[in-house]
Amino acid sequence: MKKIILIGLLLLIVLGSLKFALPNKNESNYSIKTFKIENGWGYSIFKGEKIIIRQDIIPSISEKKHFQNQQDALKCGKIMLKKLHNHKIPSVTIKELQLNNIHL
Repeated sequence: MKKIILIGLLLLIVLGSLKFALPNKNESNYSIKTFKIENGWGYSIFKGEKIIIRQDIIPSISEKKHFQNQQDALKCGKIMLKKLHNHKIPSVTIKELQLNNIHL
């Protein structure tokens, strides 16, 4: 009887550890890449190899303006990426841009 319980416990431990060792097919494979354009910067968000968002202007502001630098484009992309990971609509508000010190 003790052998059966011990084998059962070992089996549970092995199966439980496999969950952390194997990749989760439900996990997203998102990445961000910034790019230089004539008057500034932009970013793309990829899911695997496919571009799902390409943003070359600052979202949510009334004028059509590019990101001033690579860091601002990356910061905005990270806001969007976090929302995608949390299964939220990937949008950004002016307040979020300001809180992240993105030049408007």
